Amino acid sequence: MRGQTDNQQGKTGESLKHWFGGFFDGEGTVFVGRSLYKRKWETFSPRIAINNTDVAFLPIAEAALQAFDLPYHVYWSEHRRSSKHAPRWIITIAGWKRCLRASQALLDYLHGAKRDQCEDMIELCHSRLQQTGAISGAHNPYTERQTLLIGRLRGRHTHWNPDPSSTTC
Repeated sequence: MRGQTDNQQGKTGESLKHWFGGFFDGEGTVFVGRSLYKRKWETFSPRIAINNTDVAFLPIAEAALQAFDLPYHVYWSEHRRSSKHAPRWIITIAGWKRCLRASQALLDYLHGAKRDQCEDMIELCHSRLQQTGAISGAHNPYTERQTLLIGRLRGRHTHWNPDPSSTTC
């Protein structure tokens, strides 16, 4: 193939995304965190995380997230109760807008359960953002569908709260 130039950068970025999709399929988590606010109502926040104890994977995972152009936060966690466990690095993506963007970016590179979870996260984030708009701290009740999606992403297949109007965000 004389005279043709190869765009190695494009191929490298794409293969890095595929690698990360496989890595995330095995090591990643798509979930919704729960907080009780002033013992009056529950609030929920979407999270996407990946963690591992192998330090060699951290720069590769960060390069992949940069290839996806996704914001993220890295921190280290050490098991305080037991010295049997190695320290681990954790990458998190948090918030309705960021998790929506990350789920959409990762979707084509995931298979199986993580793909289903990202589809649920996309639907939940779209729904909450349409409901609350750009207003920060809006206390809008969760719809029945949002309650179901939150239950799925929290690892439950039943309603965690039979009265969705009693929870707000």
